[in-house]
Amino acid sequence: MSWNLSYIFFFLLCSCFSFNINHLNATTLEHLFQFETPRTNVRLLKTTDRQEAHAVEKSTTRFVKIFDFEKDSDPAYNFNLVIPKQEKIFGLTCEQIDSAENNFFLYLGAFLKRTDETPETLIGLLTISNIFAFPTHDRYLSLDLKFHSKFQGQGYGKEVLSALIKHLKTHKILPTDQQDLTAQCRGVLVLVNFQNKICLNFSLLKGDFKIVRLYGARIEMVSPIVQIESLEKLESFNTYDERFHEVAYPLMIDYLQKKPHDKKTRSSYVKAKKSLIRLSWDNLMRTPIVIAEDGEILSENYFRNESVFISNALSLYPELKKSIPEKIYPILQKIIETDRLELEKIRKDLFRDMNVDQKKRYTKFMKRLQRASFILKLRTKKE
Repeated sequence: MSWNLSYIFFFLLCSCFSFNINHLNATTLEHLFQFETPRTNVRLLKTTDRQEAHAVEKSTTRFVKIFDFEKDSDPAYNFNLVIPKQEKIFGLTCEQIDSAENNFFLYLGAFLKRTDETPETLIGLLTISNIFAFPTHDRYLSLDLKFHSKFQGQGYGKEVLSALIKHLKTHKILPTDQQDLTAQCRGVLVLVNFQNKICLNFSLLKGDFKIVRLYGARIEMVSPIVQIESLEKLESFNTYDERFHEVAYPLMIDYLQKKPHDKKTRSSYVKAKKSLIRLSWDNLMRTPIVIAEDGEILSENYFRNESVFISNALSLYPELKKSIPEKIYPILQKIIETDRLELEKIRKDLFRDMNVDQKKRYTKFMKRLQRASFILKLRTKKE
């Protein structure tokens, strides 16, 4: 499965989202979140963008979902609900928005610039959301990006992200360097899928990011490095470690090698991949937020979000089963078996309409699910 820079969880680590700098207080939301790149114009989405946004969303369903377009869909993703609400605050200043509500979602579009031959076209969707306060009053702003399948692999994701960072630095939302104490944000934290090698290369080799955690299918990196003591006070971030970069970075370099065909390079690639998956697996299994004080599992949704990683990891390295906590074991069995049955249904209903590439991906994933399901059903006498 090929992953593109357009699939990225991108977090802005902010001191607060109040925009209390004087020149921003008088800036309307519509103006603040409007900028351009060499090939695109980026602005807040409007209800009139619905048809094009739908085309981007349905062009690929992998990894991240920005919008749903069905009437009965989740309100958090329903285009018909969230975009009209957004349009109502276009003309408000940042000061007015902050005093009214500090936690809100913003939806932007990347539009291919108009030429003599083609009109302006929406090719990418961006969502800024999930403001999260740390004990030190720092906040996360998360940004999801998704580009139309026809425009993936052409550098649009990198172009838009680079321009966004420059734009936020210009408006003093991001610091220009580590000594800049006048900006509203502390820095940038990026969450990238394990298979998104394009983005990993960009972040680690060109973006000066440091790896602070591997967690299921996600690799989490920060730039500049944050004060870890503030993160350690939070249960859900208790596995962050700035020293982790020294362990993970050499493994990541081997994992990101291009075309590891010769025997020596292939061996280092395989070892690095196994070590990285093991580190991610261990973090996923020991995270305490899924267990309530009475020992009951709060929700299987936590692990369901990592079902692809779990099935892939188990199918490749069956020995990982030994490190699954006893209370979590039946949850994983249920999730993997449910996914397997749902995929079987897809085969019956949609397999004929798949193209060759889709059929190959389906078959590969189905084999891994079947193997993971079989592994979880096996119990040694000791277990």
